[in-house]
Amino acid sequence: MSELAQVQKAIETAQTRMQELFDAQKAEIQQSGAVSKKLQEDLTTVQEELKTAGTRLFDIEQKLAGNNPDDPSTKKSFAAQTAEDLKKSWDGKSSGKVDVKSFDKQLGSGAASAGALIQPQVNPGILMPGLRRLTIRDLLAQGRISSNSLEYVRENVFTNSAAPVAEGTLKPESNLTFTKETANVKTIAHWIQASRQVMDDAPMLESYVNNRLLFGLALVEEGQLLNGDGTGDNLTGLNQVATAYDTALNATGDTRADQIAHAIFQTSESEFEASGIILNPRDWHAIALLKDAEGRYIFGGPAAFAAKVMWGLPVVATKAQALGTFTVGGFDLASQVWDRMDATVEISREDRDNFVKNMLTILCEERLALAHYRTSAIIKGTFTVPTP
Repeated sequence: MSELAQVQKAIETAQTRMQELFDAQKAEIQQSGAVSKKLQEDLTTVQEELKTAGTRLFDIEQKLAGNNPDDPSTKKSFAAQTAEDLKKSWDGKSSGKVDVKSFDKQLGSGAASAGALIQPQVNPGILMPGLRRLTIRDLLAQGRISSNSLEYVRENVFTNSAAPVAEGTLKPESNLTFTKETANVKTIAHWIQASRQVMDDAPMLESYVNNRLLFGLALVEEGQLLNGDGTGDNLTGLNQVATAYDTALNATGDTRADQIAHAIFQTSESEFEASGIILNPRDWHAIALLKDAEGRYIFGGPAAFAAKVMWGLPVVATKAQALGTFTVGGFDLASQVWDRMDATVEISREDRDNFVKNMLTILCEERLALAHYRTSAIIKGTFTVPTP
């Protein structure tokens, strides 16, 4: 039997017993003019039973629906109604009657019934927006550094005068010039504040915030590796040091794919082998849809399971690259990322007035340097064919 049914039965039993006691009270008064002590005790006992049952019903009502918020005066709990009826009907000399019409046995999903017990299904977690795939770092050589700067010597000009010589004649002199370069360690960082309560009460939120901060850091890092202008606290990116594309290689009717082939050839003329291609996603999309004279896709078509590869080299399609710009090069030989401190997330209460406000500061940062050894191995150019 449910709790609701048990309470209903208890109230009905108490009401019947109360009516019997009222009748007995009336009879005693008529016979002797007084009420016996035992009858008074029985009445008190039944009153307490009815009061207890009414309180239990009131608790159930609060769980199921509660009072009408629009008009609280129009609806009373059964316990309150019972107490009011008893007060009006029983003066110690007459029988009493309790109206139980307000008790409704039917339950529904409405707000005035069991609707409050119906909870919506919750899809756990937080729906994250789309994340850009970050791959420029993967094209570069990588290493670790233990100082705040890296110095290296780069060959500037090699004058090669080697030649066959006759016996007894003066040998030719060659020449080498060098440039000392410095790659300073830069810091990329950001932070966010959160209350201690929300981090304690929603444990998954901590990992979500950490992941978002780390991704934000990597997003900026990708832009710096490609486009950093080297001023202030910015890295010097690949496009900043790249050799300009030789437009003399262009021919009438060239497509974007043809220009990429020319840039690969230009890299090889510098005695380096290209290892990758960096494009804007729109430019790669236009290239992937290239067709021959018979309308057949050149790069495999929709049924092909081909990776992003062109002229045998991997293609990195990233929004960090400007639309209409391409960068081709032997990146693993030309440049190197030096990590001073890996991307790290730290949480502290010792920030300004965090302690007295129960706030946490979540800091995410990394330190790195980018060195360029062979800038002639990186070619940057602009497509002559407009992007649709």
